[in-house]
Amino acid sequence: MVADWLVNEQGWDKNNIQLLKNGIARWTEQKPASLDYLPGFQTLVPPEYVSQVAAEIPHVKVVQIGWDGNKAKDYRKEHIPGAIYWDDIEFEMPPIWENRPVNVIRTSLQGLGIDKNTSVIVYSTDSIMAARAAVVMKYAGVKDVVMMNGNMDLWKKNGLTTESGWNEPVAIDDFGVTGAGDRSVVIDIDEAKQLREQPDSALVSIRSWREYTGQVSGYDYFQKRGRIQGALWGHAGNSSWNMDHYHNPDNTMRNYKQIAEFWADWNITPDMNLSFYCGNGARASEVWWYAQAMGYTNSTVYTSGWMRWRNDENARASGELTKEEALSDWRSVSGTNQG
Repeated sequence: MVADWLVNEQGWDKNNIQLLKNGIARWTEQKPASLDYLPGFQTLVPPEYVSQVAAEIPHVKVVQIGWDGNKAKDYRKEHIPGAIYWDDIEFEMPPIWENRPVNVIRTSLQGLGIDKNTSVIVYSTDSIMAARAAVVMKYAGVKDVVMMNGNMDLWKKNGLTTESGWNEPVAIDDFGVTGAGDRSVVIDIDEAKQLREQPDSALVSIRSWREYTGQVSGYDYFQKRGRIQGALWGHAGNSSWNMDHYHNPDNTMRNYKQIAEFWADWNITPDMNLSFYCGNGARASEVWWYAQAMGYTNSTVYTSGWMRWRNDENARASGELTKEEALSDWRSVSGTNQG
């Protein structure tokens, strides 16, 4: 059996292997699974599309997202031809990596030559950071943002060319939007508290099961463990930097029907008012991006996540529980289907 061979001969972790029940018949049931069938398929684009746009449409900004304190080591080594660089330190801040004030984000985007009407494609060496930046751009007011489906490894595996060095952006003077950020994209902690207590609404935890149940914090710089009381579990992966439940082996978006199935199993449905959260916004942003593609448009990202919630001493819980117990807790907190 292939699974046994992978574990015994190749050293794979058996917990990271899943068997597809009913084999090819089950796979056939999942078709059509192409992203072209999704209501918001335009939000995710393949590397070949990015390559064509980068070569033929100069006014589109292709932006690589990094997170090494603006050193841009990966970017300087190799990047998509013509791409510019944006570091996470420009849009999120320590110690728990919440969003910076929206006016600060807009000023930073102006430095890249991006305003509200700029067409932007984001990518990274890891898709959660590409999604994090894409959500921040939408929140700041950039209307046309799409994300490359997959990461830089997939770009190279597909035989697409790269370049090294630095592409200097041309700054602009006006972003074109002032005032608060877009609350249809990102909500703050006060709005998260309100949503949590509304019928047919839910905060959805995009964290590993061990984080959700409070066995680990998930972060070496934040040791407080637990979950937001009444939050549903939306799956993620096996660590704070892993999204295997949402990825194909090449790190593209998993079959959307499978995502919808495990969401529905946790009572997460398109008609609900949802807000995804994780520790501090990155994993939740990727899932929100996929949710938009799938037509779960009545959803947001609570980007300050568990860290802000826990630091502010809000209602929380920890400990092992069954799915049925978690759903009961959610119904009690939200007032859904009560009486």
